[in-house]
Formats: sequence, C-alpha cells, structure tokens
Amino acid sequence: MTTKLILAFLSISIPLTVGCGEPLIQVSGSVLVDGKPAEGAVVLFHPDGNDIGTVSSAVAGPDGKIAPVTDMKPGMLAGDYRVTVTWTGPPKPSKGNSPFWGMGNDADLPDKLKGKYVSKEKSGLTATVESSTLELQPFELTTNSKR
Repeated sequence: MTTKLILAFLSISIPLTVGCGEPLIQVSGSVLVDGKPAEGAVVLFHPDGNDIGTVSSAVAGPDGKIAPVTDMKPGMLAGDYRVTVTWTGPPKPSKGNSPFWGMGNDADLPDKLKGKYVSKEKSGLTATVESSTLELQPFELTTNSKR
C-alpha cells in the first residue's frame, strides 16, 4: 500500500474519540512546498508525548489552506503536536467507487516530499493549539534534501 493510502486509512481507523468536556478549537493554516501551495497535501497532527492520543488531520486545498478535523468534527484539542505531511501533488478525480476523495488515480504516486516529513520523530514540524489560536504557523516545506 502507498503512504497516502496508509495515512488515509489510519486517520479514519485510529480511535479518535474526544473526551467529554474537551472542546475542539477551530483553527486554519497552510502548507507550502518550495513557496507554492501544496494542494492535496495530507497533514496529520500527533499529540506530542502521547502515542495513543487523538490524531487530527487535514488535506490542503488548491490554495494550500488547511482546516484540521478531529473525529470528523472541525477543530483540534488544545495542546502541542508533532506534525507529519505527505504529498503526491494535486488530487486527481477518483475513478470508480473509491471511498477516498482524490485516491482513485493518485494513490500509487510517490510522495513528492520523498518521505522527508512522514515521521513525527524526524519531520521537525510542530504546532501548538490554545483556546486563543485561530491560525497555525504556515508549514513551509521543501523538496530538496536540505532543510
């Protein structure tokens, strides 16, 4: 299976229950690759220091903008996150009855970021969400081997 398909499956199948009384904070952000919007980039937010916590996810739109969701609800829990990103380029229309938007034709394409941001331990990407957070710092990624 490809990285994108695995990430899509994990983001849906990992238990993502939100505890009672923990409000989701609606935030937005953007993903840029070499200074340009990374349409279709898949972004996962892993709670820092917690391997079984609630994972939030987002897919970048044509302008590179993201709006993370948690358990299919808009927003994220307050906290610190390690962030991972994969990107096969802009999504293509699905063929047939693919359950994943954009997964019909591009699911087997390689990660244009060459796996550089796929590990939460090595990506170097972080985010902090607080009740006052409206906009995340942009994720400015590169395709070259140096960061």
